[in-house]
Amino acid sequence: MARIDDGNGDLPDLGPCCMCEGGPTHNLIMLSQRGAIPGHGWGCVVCDLPLDGAYAVLCEACIIRWQQDNSLLTIACRGWPGEGRIPIAELPAGAFDHDMSKHPEEAARAYKMRQEIEVPQDPTPTVN
Repeated sequence: MARIDDGNGDLPDLGPCCMCEGGPTHNLIMLSQRGAIPGHGWGCVVCDLPLDGAYAVLCEACIIRWQQDNSLLTIACRGWPGEGRIPIAELPAGAFDHDMSKHPEEAARAYKMRQEIEVPQDPTPTVN
């Protein structure tokens, strides 16, 4: 998820929300599917993904709803936000996602997070 902000506090409106059709929309959700229009989606220069990934734009109210239940999102952008919307079920088949083997910084961050979460086991046996 990304919040679109130009750094000056001015938030561009990305068109109608893909969930409620309201607005304004300032949140971009990258989906793990190909978009309907090749070259008009998200991509990654690190893992050499073309700009073919589908995404959705959400308003402030719907971003909260989506975070609570992402199955509520059934509509995506057809291409760029101004090119209309399309049901996610009609997007081209096949997964579209980062190649994490080309993102060592993310793997290291995930490892560090796991280490911080894991509770060390006490090697001393308990005697009752």
